[in-house]
Amino acid sequence: MTREFFATARQVPVENLLLDTHNARIRSGSDQADCIARILRKPEQLIALAADIAENGLSTTPILVEPTDRRRYIVWDGNRRVTALKLLNDPNLCSVASLRRRFEAIRQKHAGSIPGRVDCLASTNREALVAEVVKRHSGALGGVGQLDWSAFLRTLFMTSHEQFEPNQRAGHLFLWGEQHGVEVDDDFPITTITRFLSKDNLTALGFGYNDGHLIPLYGVETGIAVVSKLNADFNKSGPYGVDKVFTDKLQADYIREVREAVGMPSPPSADKPSLGRGAAPSQGGGGRSLTGGAPRTAGGSDTSSTPSSDPAGDPRPSPRPGTPRKPTWDRNKLFRGRSPGFSIHNSNVKAYNILAELGKLSPKDTPLAVAALFRMLVELSTAEYYRRHPDVPARDKTHQKIAAVARHLHAAGKISESLRDQVLQRSTEANGMLQYNTLNNYMHDVNAHPEFRSLNTLWDEIEPYLAACWSA
Repeated sequence: MTREFFATARQVPVENLLLDTHNARIRSGSDQADCIARILRKPEQLIALAADIAENGLSTTPILVEPTDRRRYIVWDGNRRVTALKLLNDPNLCSVASLRRRFEAIRQKHAGSIPGRVDCLASTNREALVAEVVKRHSGALGGVGQLDWSAFLRTLFMTSHEQFEPNQRAGHLFLWGEQHGVEVDDDFPITTITRFLSKDNLTALGFGYNDGHLIPLYGVETGIAVVSKLNADFNKSGPYGVDKVFTDKLQADYIREVREAVGMPSPPSADKPSLGRGAAPSQGGGGRSLTGGAPRTAGGSDTSSTPSSDPAGDPRPSPRPGTPRKPTWDRNKLFRGRSPGFSIHNSNVKAYNILAELGKLSPKDTPLAVAALFRMLVELSTAEYYRRHPDVPARDKTHQKIAAVARHLHAAGKISESLRDQVLQRSTEANGMLQYNTLNNYMHDVNAHPEFRSLNTLWDEIEPYLAACWSA
């Protein structure tokens, strides 16, 4: 549908192609030299790509560009290929001597075969460009092919172009960090931290947030220190994961740790935080800050029995304490009730037995066993739907099959749009629990351990999908 908005720009000189300073892999390049340096943060991948271009020519996937008013073109997709071409044509553009020599060697070996001009697909329609770029990125090939986007890179691209993205609040925070010198890895597990970075928690961490705009409430330097700590703590080699900030208390403890680490002023009260006079106002709207506040009941009332005061010092009694309702994920069994919300006929022996065993096991006591059986049930349920509906598009990998079935179920009116989107998020994002490697690592990676609350939450989200697979 977007092809009609593109026209071929023929034989564009490589020097007239401008790397996109806001490309997802570049983030916030100050100029073209800085863009090249940022692309070279993955040097071996770019060397491999340059060698392949020199030997075999450019891939058949056109470079997407947007024309400027000076007969130059901004590269929307293909920034790595264009960078490789620039360095092959002029190795002096590489500021790292050891890498520059390698580009020079490739250039000498393939003298006369390195393109100085390229055909591109050009469009002035930014919506069409966004749609086309999102459809791409589906094969890495060790750096030679187009690299898959992580959830982090997709978030940066979508938020940079003002498109809806479930992780956009976290994306805005780390994009702000990149713009202020915090280097975030392309594979940063942004989905891990998204639930934690509510507007209230952002305020407690020293950031106002309004319509995608971040305001460092305690100054830029403090904001940089906060993002740097989050980046260090939550990256793939860091000590934190979703289980470390899953509950209100864990979140409050971690926020307190961050504030102390960066020298941010402590909340006036250890029991009930208040920004009060002289402090930055909350940008989050309704709800409380999680810097150590008292818990709320399901209806939202404060359960603290100690009096509180307004900023003027007028005492007001707090609401009567209630009994906090236990969260649905804090349970001993995978199922919310005595049985799952669907049944499997005993003629499907394996799936029937797996469902029966899951009903007997406790995710708290046997999380590895539950994770393994859960994964098997998802695979068998998806395969059953494929068996019943041969028109579902064939896919090679399990998470791709799950996504295809979710789309088919929604198109047939069997599941809601919100459930489809939930399943797609879980099955297509790099850190989604339905990705094969995530649950597979629970069984094979000595450092990967499933957490019972995550398993229970995933069941709550995916159970309607499983039910639809067996009933539709």
